[in-house]
Amino acid sequence: MAAKPMDIQELPAGAERRLTEALEALTADERVALTADSSAVGALTRVCAASPVLGRNLAVRPEWTRELFVESGFTRPTSRRDLDQALARPGPEADEAEVLARLRDVSRVEMVRIAARDLSGLASLQETTGGLSDVAEAALATAVRRGFARLKAVHGPPPGLAEDQSGFVVLGLGKLGGRELNFSSDVDLVYLYQSGDDHSAAATPGPQPVSVPRFYDSLGRFVTRCLGELTDRGLVFRIDLDLRPGGKDGALTQSLAGAEAHYLYHARGWERMALLKARPVAGDQGLGERFVEAVTPFVFRRSLDFTALEEIRDLKGRYEARRRGPVDRGLDIKLDPGGIRQIEFFVQTLQIIFGGRMPELRRRDTLGALRALADSGIIELTTAGRLEAAYEFLRHLEHRLQMVGLGQTQLLPLQEDELMALAFRMGLGGPGAAADLAAELGSHRAVVAAQFKNLLASPREAPAEEAEEDLAGLDPDALRQALARLDYAQPEAARDRLGRLFADRVLMTRDQQRQGVVRSVVNALATRLADTPDPDRGLVFAERYLEAVGRRTGLYVLLFENPEVLRLLARVCGTSAHLSGLLIKNPGLLDALIDPRAATVKRQKREVQRELRDLLAGVDDPEEAMGYLRRFVNDERLRIGVRDLMGDLALPMVAGQTTHLAEVSLEAALGLARGMVARTGRRVPAMAVLGLGKLGGAEMGHLSDLDVLFICRENDPNVVETAVKVSQRLITILSLPVPEGPGYELDARLRPSGTFGPLVVSLDSFIHYHRTSAPWERQALIKLRVVAGNRRLGARVVEAAHRVVYGQEAELDPAELARRMHDLRGRMVAERGRAPVGKYNLKLGWGGLVDVEFVVQYLQLLHGGREKGLRTPHTRRAIQALTSRGRIERAVGRRLGEDFHFLRVLDQRLRLITGRGGDTAAFDGREIRLAARLGGVLEGGDELKVDRVLGRVHRVYGRVLGGGE
Repeated sequence: MAAKPMDIQELPAGAERRLTEALEALTADERVALTADSSAVGALTRVCAASPVLGRNLAVRPEWTRELFVESGFTRPTSRRDLDQALARPGPEADEAEVLARLRDVSRVEMVRIAARDLSGLASLQETTGGLSDVAEAALATAVRRGFARLKAVHGPPPGLAEDQSGFVVLGLGKLGGRELNFSSDVDLVYLYQSGDDHSAAATPGPQPVSVPRFYDSLGRFVTRCLGELTDRGLVFRIDLDLRPGGKDGALTQSLAGAEAHYLYHARGWERMALLKARPVAGDQGLGERFVEAVTPFVFRRSLDFTALEEIRDLKGRYEARRRGPVDRGLDIKLDPGGIRQIEFFVQTLQIIFGGRMPELRRRDTLGALRALADSGIIELTTAGRLEAAYEFLRHLEHRLQMVGLGQTQLLPLQEDELMALAFRMGLGGPGAAADLAAELGSHRAVVAAQFKNLLASPREAPAEEAEEDLAGLDPDALRQALARLDYAQPEAARDRLGRLFADRVLMTRDQQRQGVVRSVVNALATRLADTPDPDRGLVFAERYLEAVGRRTGLYVLLFENPEVLRLLARVCGTSAHLSGLLIKNPGLLDALIDPRAATVKRQKREVQRELRDLLAGVDDPEEAMGYLRRFVNDERLRIGVRDLMGDLALPMVAGQTTHLAEVSLEAALGLARGMVARTGRRVPAMAVLGLGKLGGAEMGHLSDLDVLFICRENDPNVVETAVKVSQRLITILSLPVPEGPGYELDARLRPSGTFGPLVVSLDSFIHYHRTSAPWERQALIKLRVVAGNRRLGARVVEAAHRVVYGQEAELDPAELARRMHDLRGRMVAERGRAPVGKYNLKLGWGGLVDVEFVVQYLQLLHGGREKGLRTPHTRRAIQALTSRGRIERAVGRRLGEDFHFLRVLDQRLRLITGRGGDTAAFDGREIRLAARLGGVLEGGDELKVDRVLGRVHRVYGRVLGGGE
């Protein structure tokens, strides 16, 4: 996003004088040419108004004014290639003073160019910070190249280097590492050199030999002088080397091996954040990349240990405890609450926590990392958008502050005239510009401060008197009272159950230490269950799970040594019958919670696909492969379910994760099935698996069936028969009960001719059948989507289906189509959608999810032939498309989308909690209130809210399709 152009209607004091001086330094012809170009005059005026320093530079260096404004150089962004060419002069024979002068001249003229584009609204924030970073990087590369050549001529090269190598790398950290420099940033650097086993003692072979460490130390000092030494031409950027290993006490230039050892054995928590943005910016790129790769496990750990988490909390506490400067210093937009540093800390903390398991978060730039956090579901899109807007505003404001004198300041001025001038530089005009600036700044700071405050907020600590009791040591009456205090609704039944657990579990081992472990685990489990929505039912599931574990005391040791897993187990048992059932049927699934991936909020489909492919590679036994596949599916189901229970997954992420898992499973099962049939000597034809229903719409949930259609390319009966055998094997692989846990229910009844038709049809047969298929069959094809197998064949099927669904020949009279669809909807409610009194069928009942789908699909059938943008199998996206094209009133469409989302979340949570799936699943008020306790859009949800939503949805259904009850 580009900054607003600076307002030049009312120039600050001194601006006209600086502009006049810059113009007077030109020739008469140059002035005529310049003043004829209004955009060039405007850009020059803005620079002179915003920056006295740059304005004075232009007055004494008319060649800069000529290059940038007479010749319109400001219209082109900074080019790294042009920078390198400019810095190649003077030649290799130039002395140090000439090199320093050239570096300063080139950097300053580029700052004028960058400022002109920024102030004129021609550059985005990324272009401005990227251009300034290019200036620093080009200067560093020049300094390394010239410094190495000078030292090599005197001392000879360090041993073991190729002709084109220096064995030296400059790492950029902080804003340079993220390509986010300011006009007056400190440049955070680390100097490293290649270290062989004998380099510490080796000497260079030249006329004045020195040790390798001393050679590189001299090179580091030369580079520092080149950029950071103050001369009569100023400096390029200030150099900060305090972030090097060992800080101020560490060697200026360090060996690669020494630096790696420091981060492996001695580094502190804050150094992980310092390395987040580490990037080789000059010298040997390969050397720098090897270092970054070597320290990546230190920066991004697969799991965050407690000590590291506490270190980050401690850093946050220091920021929160930071004292503001004196009142007369003004607001610091970087360090004060709601400032730039808090945004950066927020982003970097989440990168540290999640980046080990989610490589896509390992972005060096703050804005890119914010977007990655949102794309990964770590933060809400709205949160990311607000923080992005705040960051861009604050960084633009920081640039406008620093342009004035190219000084390192983030303090707002206190004088009214200076605030007005700053507001004008920010593109605000009029007498209220300063007040407008303050209001916008305050709004952004409030957003940042709120997000920072909630980051890693310490959990509420229980008072000492609420410390965990030793329930195993209580007599029956005291145990009942203790369980009542823990909010068990039926303390007598819970007491009896817990008593059996203590007795049975402890008696299974004679080892006193193991007995203590078992007692401790059972005690902790009962206590943790008190913090779940339904501790009584949770204790029932926990007992069943421990019975399924049997005498395998090793699992008790595992739980004893992993309290976080114990907490998750209690959460699962006390909340979800579905996930508890998975664990009870296969107790070994608990191991999946130890896997660091269990804490992953979102896994990319390609990652899941790659992991399953690697798991099945080399497994020749079909039954063994089927077991591996089933275990993998249930591991992932457990992971997704736990993350949903913990509130980490919004509905779109649950739908995406479960749909991706189904697609990956179908692809793997198809491969196994093809292999099984091929072993019988049959030629297996090209096949495609297409999804319909929730699978086709990518809207699956925790207990969704798979509605599928199998298509083969060829029409030959023998070929189709082989394809049927493959499909039958695929269904068996995914649905047959096995010890590794439940699979998927596959439903192929939506194929041509339904249950009575062949399991697999050829493409030609599919096209022929649907020329005369019933309207409801065409309606089902709206959600048709390729999910596995031959993609080209699948695309042809979808194309043919679209001709049937949306082709002109398929159009019906709207009233007749509405009547038929309403009749079908009525039969669905009568046969499967009626719920007992006091219960709700949120899917098939009137006002439920299918009402929304029928409204959407009716409008898609009517208008999709002419409007291809409506052809989506995804219901929520279809609502948005219909609304944007005026096929649904905007207010109605917005509310319908919200109500559909609410019902989907509630339905999914209820299925997760109760373990009841299928079309006829109905839920009562107690279960609805239990689901609402899990938070999200359901907060405050009860039967009254559900009644209101169902009523609104059915009224929309009635207006569109007519009828209803």
